[in-house]
Amino acid sequence: MLTAAALAGSAVFGYNRENFQFDKKQTLEREGLRWGMQLKRFQLFRDDVRDLVNLTVDRMDVYHLIGALFMKFCIIVFCKGRIQASAPPFVLHLFQLSNACAFLYLLLAVWLSMHASIASHSFGVKMLTRFVRLPIPTQNQILALKAKLVDFEQQGVANMLRLPFQDHKVRAESVESLGCNLCDFRSIAAVWRLYSGLLRIVDAALSEDDICQMFSRSLFESSFLVSIDLLVILPVRRLGADAWESFRGGAFR
Repeated sequence: MLTAAALAGSAVFGYNRENFQFDKKQTLEREGLRWGMQLKRFQLFRDDVRDLVNLTVDRMDVYHLIGALFMKFCIIVFCKGRIQASAPPFVLHLFQLSNACAFLYLLLAVWLSMHASIASHSFGVKMLTRFVRLPIPTQNQILALKAKLVDFEQQGVANMLRLPFQDHKVRAESVESLGCNLCDFRSIAAVWRLYSGLLRIVDAALSEDDICQMFSRSLFESSFLVSIDLLVILPVRRLGADAWESFRGGAFR
C-alpha cells in the first residue's frame, strides 16, 4: 500500500510539474506573440505617418520645381526679351509691371512651398520620435516572464499534489486573454472609425496641445479607438490645407 501510494504521489507530482512548465512556456510564447503583433501594428502606424508626410512633401516639391521654372522665364523676359520699340510707353510699363508682379508671386510660391515641405517633414519626425515609438518591452517586463521551479515549489503541497481534472475554477489568465482579444477587436473597429473620427475632431477645431493630450491619455489607457484617429489627425493638422483637401477629396480611397 505504501509503495502504491508513493508511486501515485510521484506520478501526480510529475504531472503537476509538467503542467506548470507547460503553462509557463505557453505564457512566454503568448507574450512574445503579443509583443510581435504590437511591433507590427505600430510599424503600420509609422508607415501611415510617413505616407501623410510624403503626400505634402511630394506636392510641395512639384510646386517648387514649377515655380522655379516660371521664375526663370520671367528673368529671361527681363534680360533677353525683345520689346517692340514703337509700342506706347504705358503698354511697356504695364508689361514690365505684370512681369515683376508675376516674379514676386512665383517667388512667394517657391518660398511657401519650401516652408511647407520643411515644416511637414519636421513634424513627421516629431511624430515618429515622440508619439509613435515602437513598444519595445522593458527589462522589467522581460524579467516578469522569467519562471523558476522554485515558484512551483512555493505553491504548496495541495497544488503540487493536485489530482487531475479537479480544478474547475476559471483562471484569471483566461479572463486576461479574453480581455486582450476584446482589445484586438476594438483596435480593428477603430480602423473602421478612422474617417469619421478624423472629420469629427478636425472640424471641431481643436488645438494641437489638446490633441496631443488626448493622444497621450488614450495611449496610457490603451484606448486605441482614439489613438488610431489621432495618429492621422495630428500630421494632417500641420501638413497644410493641400494635404487635408486631398484627404477629404478622396485621395486615400
